[in-house]
Amino acid sequence: GTQPPVPRSKLDTTMPDDDILEPMEIVEDDLPIMGMIFAQFSLKKGIREFGEKAEQGAMKEMKQMHDMDAFIPRHFKSLTKEERMRALSTLIFLKQKSSGDIKGRTCVNGAPQREYIRKEDAASPTAATDSLFITGAIDAHERRHVACCDL
Repeated sequence: GTQPPVPRSKLDTTMPDDDILEPMEIVEDDLPIMGMIFAQFSLKKGIREFGEKAEQGAMKEMKQMHDMDAFIPRHFKSLTKEERMRALSTLIFLKQKSSGDIKGRTCVNGAPQREYIRKEDAASPTAATDSLFITGAIDAHERRHVACCDL
């Protein structure tokens, strides 16, 4: 007869030889859960939704930007007209974490740059394709569970 399966540790990330990963099937019942997982709010809507917790989350995010010297403050009167026209604004998005805390995320609205900066010069750096293939090969060799998500 066949041997009973060997119990696997909850921390074991290897896959048995007969496991084949299939794309995740999303059914209609999953949509509200998926919406909650990926839901993020603008600052205004987040404050309406979560009140003071949202304000605290946004302030924590802005304090972190300040503490990390992410921006160099300049008085608007010291800027030329062209610099004022090209100044980029930031957007803050809020998300409720599983702990109930509200997390702020700041990003720059780069849309105005499209008029004068080439797309190649404004793109965020991404992982090299070779690095992704090497990591994938190592994961496959170690028979790790891998999930892909496009955000």
